[in-house]
Amino acid sequence: MESSGRAGVMAVVVVSSSVVLVAFQIHKRLVSDFMKKVQLEPGGVNDSKPKKKVRFAAGVVREQ
Repeated sequence: MESSGRAGVMAVVVVSSSVVLVAFQIHKRLVSDFMKKVQLEPGGVNDSKPKKKVRFAAGVVREQ
């Protein structure tokens, strides 16, 4: 009786750990695909456009 209980617990541990590992691998692949997609889109993470500087005409700027 006791050995069948241990076998049942071991089976539950094996199945649940396998499910966790498969879920982790799927999550890792989805995140990787998403990051590739974001980097390829314009305006993505690594899109380094030069920043525009604002310049005012000489007559517009007034001192306080």
